[in-house]
Amino acid sequence: MMEIPDPLCFGDGAKLRLESASCLECASAIRCLNVVCPPVRSRPAPETELTFNPGMAAVAAKMRPKEVDQETDPNGLDPHAPGAKLDAGKVRPDLILDGFSLALWAVAEVGTYGAKKYTENGWASVDRGEIRYRAAAGRHRLKRARESHDPDTQLLHLAHEAWNVLAELELHLRKESA
Repeated sequence: MMEIPDPLCFGDGAKLRLESASCLECASAIRCLNVVCPPVRSRPAPETELTFNPGMAAVAAKMRPKEVDQETDPNGLDPHAPGAKLDAGKVRPDLILDGFSLALWAVAEVGTYGAKKYTENGWASVDRGEIRYRAAAGRHRLKRARESHDPDTQLLHLAHEAWNVLAELELHLRKESA
């Protein structure tokens, strides 16, 4: 059994130990540190041991949730009041998903074309990917001055450019968080 150097704490002294590969409740890997789904339905009693993979301990420590007392209801409701939702100040993916639905669809078409031409998510394994995707984005940007659509795919050069910039960003963020 391996204890994380700075174990998760729910503020009442209940510390979690991590040891096997999946969430006790949902069977998902690593996402169960209260980041996406709770590790258990209720707060564990002090000294309760949850299981997680020891090799993931360092990653798990980075994924610790923010302090619960920082979460507030945007309308000032008490956390236990009916209708309270502790989401004030949290990231709003809906602003991107709803606000850029046409652009995201165009980028998804580029991704789908690439997955058929190569392999699904094979782009993530390209050697020197950040540099090569930056270069590809630049090529599509330059080609936009002469034509709107890529002649091979019949998709917008701008969508290809956006896909390449997203691939570069994703690789950068993965490297930064490793």
